Amino acid sequence: MKQIAISPALMRFRIKIEYESTSQDAEGIETTTWLTLVDDLPAGVIGLSGRELDAVGQLGSQYNARITIYKRTDIDESMRIVFDGRIYDIIDIIPDPTNELYQSIMSRTGFTNG
Repeated sequence: MKQIAISPALMRFRIKIEYESTSQDAEGIETTTWLTLVDDLPAGVIGLSGRELDAVGQLGSQYNARITIYKRTDIDESMRIVFDGRIYDIIDIIPDPTNELYQSIMSRTGFTNG
């Protein structure tokens, strides 16, 4: 099967993918931090929808985006993406069923877990 190349113009943005790490000090106190899995990863970012929210009396905005990257096997939904100073929760990872060259990551920013 012929693989379809992605236009370099589509992958013009750079993102960072982070994973959560928990450590425990000598006194047994747990600390959670986010560590970088990959930095400066080429990506296509397309905003899908947005809305304003009122969560616990705090106004904020939230929107969904589809982020396209070249296929990787080391990313899962427990991780997060940092793009343009915003944190995106990974909602779902969708592989391209036709050529396995790239994958789409459905993500959400706003009231995140990070």
